[in-house]
Amino acid sequence: MHKLVFSKLYHSDLDESYSYISENLENPVAADRLIIEAKDKLIEIRKNPTHRPLVNDEYLANLGYRLKKSKKLHDFLYNKR
Repeated sequence: MHKLVFSKLYHSDLDESYSYISENLENPVAADRLIIEAKDKLIEIRKNPTHRPLVNDEYLANLGYRLKKSKKLHDFLYNKR
């Protein structure tokens, strides 16, 4: 399985999204689903990082970046390094 490296803002962005949904929108169940989906997507990426096509941006594609779409707030931009 491949190692995942997160951007400096990944965890704080996810925490802020969780807090906003849970507290401001008063929907803790949806906030929990966001976290569950994020974890599920990350597991998929670790198991098969080349499954998704390269991104449309030529520079990032040359670096091997791919995009994993999410139904909720976060998409995952990653490469195989």
